[in-house]
Amino acid sequence: MRLHKTGGQHGTDLLYAIPALARGLGEVMGVVFSAPNAPTLYVAGDTIWRPEVEQAITTLNPDVILLNTGAGKLKAFPDNPILMSKEDTLVAAHLVN
Repeated sequence: MRLHKTGGQHGTDLLYAIPALARGLGEVMGVVFSAPNAPTLYVAGDTIWRPEVEQAITTLNPDVILLNTGAGKLKAFPDNPILMSKEDTLVAAHLVN
């Protein structure tokens, strides 16, 4: 089995520009699990849709993608999600070959 570390971000750039929020949101990583003769699994982690997520999908070509979705938001920042939305889920689904 091979593990590939991937990137992500648990909120928008605006949220990470606020030091206290950035500390609370923390660092994010995803993992792609691959093995010979087995489906490849991508666990994106607590991230919004980001170039790192798209790159993981297009480069590592997972068979299965596990996303944390629901468009979660902080009450004080309703226009800045911390998790992917249903639209992001559709984008991910369309990238899978």
